[in-house]
Amino acid sequence: MRRADLLRLVCPLLIGLALAGCGQYGSGTLEGVVKYNGKPLAMGSVTVVGRDKIPKLGRIEENGHYVVTDVPCGPVKIAVSSPEPPPETVDAGPARGRKEQAARAAARQQQPPAASKKWVKIPDKYEDPEGSELATTVEKGTTKYDIELK
Repeated sequence: MRRADLLRLVCPLLIGLALAGCGQYGSGTLEGVVKYNGKPLAMGSVTVVGRDKIPKLGRIEENGHYVVTDVPCGPVKIAVSSPEPPPETVDAGPARGRKEQAARAAARQQQPPAASKKWVKIPDKYEDPEGSELATTVEKGTTKYDIELK
């Protein structure tokens, strides 16, 4: 095989491999802050669905910040979920008598669990990436996308 023939075969292959790391190919990270009515959402998750149709999930931190990794580059649809947290229970051992049981029950009603204090209900439409109307384009590396829910 002559050198020119070899170059004709190898060059397109090398160019194709080089382009695979750019543009719509590859993956990136999507991160930002989720806000509801202007305030950071304190808990929940962000789901991102790209061209591969595989949902990628990121947890929303107390300050509203989220990170979703390994998202296919290109257009993505986004969902935000913030289900009501389960009530927190503290096991202080068995109650001794009816008065102690009543006192513990009253204390639980007066002081909601810490997680419940920060939780807010968001509209159900944001839980479905197809109906949330939240979308962006992920690029290689890190793409910043703040999410404002209303």
